[in-house]
Amino acid sequence: MFLGLLLLFFCLQFSYGGPIIAFQIENEYASYSDRLSSEYMVHLRNVMMKEGLIELMFTSDNLWEMERKKYYLPGVMLTVNLQKDEVDSLKRLKTLQPDRPLMVAEFWPGWFDNWGDGHHKMDLGKVLTRVSNILKAGASVNLYMFHGIYFNTKIFLSLMILGTLRRDNDKTTPQISNVIG
Repeated sequence: MFLGLLLLFFCLQFSYGGPIIAFQIENEYASYSDRLSSEYMVHLRNVMMKEGLIELMFTSDNLWEMERKKYYLPGVMLTVNLQKDEVDSLKRLKTLQPDRPLMVAEFWPGWFDNWGDGHHKMDLGKVLTRVSNILKAGASVNLYMFHGIYFNTKIFLSLMILGTLRRDNDKTTPQISNVIG
């Protein structure tokens, strides 16, 4: 199944005229156990490369886990997940990998809602300030658990932001230009 999925992605890579610019190898793997298996991550990377995936590869973890476990996979970019402390976190990420671009793979302006609980959301001013700080640091950002104004139902929407944010009806709306295709 995994190999079949990789074959589907092969032709969709940017290098071959497709929309895919990067592949995430694992999500928060450093959070799973104190006994990380670098062999597992190397295996995943090698399988992806063997099947012809050539675009940027990255992992996404909480910064304190990356620092505590000194986790590093050669040839793979580290990205950070966060909700606050973005300036300090990006400086620390740069220390872990000084030769790579900075990226916040998961910026959490909201969170999981549980049935019967209130809606989890960050104040718009904080979202604008924190995303602006990320962009000013020269980092890319992905909004995770973003509850958009485009839908009336509770959903989880993740958007790559290329540009600036504007205010619309007291909501943060991404301004996206030429993201894909």
